[in-house]
Amino acid sequence: MPQEHVISIDPSKPLSQEPRTGHNRWHEAVEPALEVDQGDTVVFEIREAFDGQLNS
Repeated sequence: MPQEHVISIDPSKPLSQEPRTGHNRWHEAVEPALEVDQGDTVVFEIREAFDGQLNS
């Protein structure tokens, strides 16, 4: 049965405080955050481009 997987972040923290939630390259030495089966759904929570540095 297909599953839904969620990769979540804490938007109140910068990437430097949650390094496992960021991605900057594809390389075989980088451990996968998740492995899925065919038919599974993956939901990514993402940071905005400035990583919370701009405030209104």
